[in-house]
Amino acid sequence: MECGGFGGTRQRHGGSGGYDDLLQAAGFIGHPDAPDLALGEAVEHYGDPIAFTLYMVLLCGGLVATVGDADPDWLKQFDLVS
Repeated sequence: MECGGFGGTRQRHGGSGGYDDLLQAAGFIGHPDAPDLALGEAVEHYGDPIAFTLYMVLLCGGLVATVGDADPDWLKQFDLVS
């Protein structure tokens, strides 16, 4: 089934709603079932940078809530050092 996605994108899915989109974003954290996409490919999947950013924020929020024991400081372990 094909339907309109967030931000005017269109994707195919079997009624799973935003699951496919979140799985695309999960590739950036190494989820074993997610595709290994480059940043440009991921932004293209979502149709625009704003939609991609939204899904990354949702993914981070879900990780903090479930794995990080609702502590936002848990994310600091992933900060890049320049």
